[in-house]
Amino acid sequence: GGNNNSSSENFNNDDDHDVAIMSLSKEQQVELSEALKVLRPEKLEGVMNILQGPNDCGKSMDVADIIVEDLDVQTQSKLFQFLLQPTVAQAGTDDNAGDD
Repeated sequence: GGNNNSSSENFNNDDDHDVAIMSLSKEQQVELSEALKVLRPEKLEGVMNILQGPNDCGKSMDVADIIVEDLDVQTQSKLFQFLLQPTVAQAGTDDNAGDD
C-alpha cells in the first residue's frame, strides 16, 4: 500500500529555520529508530532538544525507548535530518572517521 497522501501541512512555527517537513517512509523510520539506539553522546543533546521542544516540560525520557512511529511527522522529520542527513554546516566534523 503506497499511501502518498501529500497533504500540505502548514506549521507556522517561526522558530524553525527552513526545515523541510517530510513524512518518513517505513524504511526511514526503521533507519531513524536504529540511529537512536546507537546514538553518539554528542548527538544526544540535540535529539533531546528536538524531542522536548518548547512545549515539553522537560520530562526525562530514554532515547532508546522512543517509538519513532509514535512521534509526530515534524519531530520524525527533524530527527531524521539531524541524525541521518547532516547539514553542510557540520561538514567540518567527520562523523564517519574511525569506528570505536
